[in-house]
Amino acid sequence: MVFAVVNNRQYRILKDNLRGMAGDSVRTGTFVAMDIDDPPVDYVALAQSMGVASTLIERAGDVGDAVRGAIASGQPHLVELPISAPA
Repeated sequence: MVFAVVNNRQYRILKDNLRGMAGDSVRTGTFVAMDIDDPPVDYVALAQSMGVASTLIERAGDVGDAVRGAIASGQPHLVELPISAPA
């Protein structure tokens, strides 16, 4: 089992829903509890603390090898893929 965390450090989908509803958050530019960056969650360390092997993948070209290695291990594995949120 390979768990992939595609990490943009925010709940972007929820922010976009609020934008679509044109609520107070949109008017003020403040999205309460929607950013996961203060402090940022260290998913790799969190997984390791529970006995799950994990890998931080910072280059798109490394994803295939990391996932193949994780599958080959026969053990649960988490891969974290940091991404930039679109503006």
